[in-house]
Amino acid sequence: MPPALSGTQRLINRAVIPAVRQAAAMPGTAFRPETINFLDNAGIRLSITQDLRPKALADARINEGISNFDALFGTRGRHLAGREIVNWNLATPHSIPDAQTTLHVIYLYDKEGASGDKDIKMNLCDPDDTLSYIANGYSLLYRFIKGRGFPGVSFHVGYSSPRVQRLDYTDENGRSNHIQVPVPGGDTLDESSLMSRMTQCLEHFKANLRASGFNGFIAAENNNFETWNGLNAYEHITSPEFIGGLADATSLDLLLDTSHLMVACGNKWKTDPADYVEKLLRGRRDRLKEVHLSVPSVRSGNADNRFMDSHSSFYDTLGTGTLTNKTLEILFDIVRNKRTGQPLILNFETDIETAALDAVAVVTYLQAMDLAK
Repeated sequence: MPPALSGTQRLINRAVIPAVRQAAAMPGTAFRPETINFLDNAGIRLSITQDLRPKALADARINEGISNFDALFGTRGRHLAGREIVNWNLATPHSIPDAQTTLHVIYLYDKEGASGDKDIKMNLCDPDDTLSYIANGYSLLYRFIKGRGFPGVSFHVGYSSPRVQRLDYTDENGRSNHIQVPVPGGDTLDESSLMSRMTQCLEHFKANLRASGFNGFIAAENNNFETWNGLNAYEHITSPEFIGGLADATSLDLLLDTSHLMVACGNKWKTDPADYVEKLLRGRRDRLKEVHLSVPSVRSGNADNRFMDSHSSFYDTLGTGTLTNKTLEILFDIVRNKRTGQPLILNFETDIETAALDAVAVVTYLQAMDLAK
């Protein structure tokens, strides 16, 4: 006999998969009015990730994906839709998208138009490149933010080593990937030193953001934990206690990345992701402002590192295993237990071209679960 389906999988088979198939067959179809009402009443905003690279913005497939995503909401629900800008190149933005645009900081820039600057990654324990940039109130980042009225800025906390470098590798299945590792001879900081350096950097970051006139939320993102042959630059910083403690020490809000969550739990903590979320959000649920949504992948045959932050889509992984189901269950628990009336941004970090189908999958699940509870 085949194994019994879980309640989540039965709901996915009955409601979510048919809705996704219909949306795929009729791109540009709007959500029904009752779905818009559900999102509005639940205080849910949806956004897609958009780089500021001119080439990406000129791609016809991506523009079509953006149009399909926007069409889900129609004229009545447009305030529910938006963008999250990744600061790939703040120096030469081709355009700034429309309402409800948040900014996610991964790279730092010093010189306008200098392509090499994109290699300077946000790393809060780096006392040279990152701290000196963050402490400078005239840095390009703050000038970019000034006057734009973003509702929120989130950031990549970085690594557990002050100096990191990219490691490219091919796994046993022939797939290419890369991670950040300490430079040769570089140190991994102990937890106390890491907390001290990151706190110092974030105090400058907050002060300069506010001085630029920014009044929105400032949220720290939980990191993933990927290794290759034992190499990694992620010690301490993926602990829910560490991320929560950093947010407490600096009075910051939180951004939960679901793929990072699954990767860290699978590779490092060997724990139920729901338990990790409970530890992270305990006493802090009202400070969760945004969720990054994507599904990781699992590699076979490598005991050292089986989970990979592959940013897979929801719509085409609905019937293929537990990671998608577990992510949806955790997301529903977050939505159900968030403070009434508090907006929560759900951002799809999957392909822009298929973001509309991911939105249909996730929203249909949340709405069906809400009706069934």
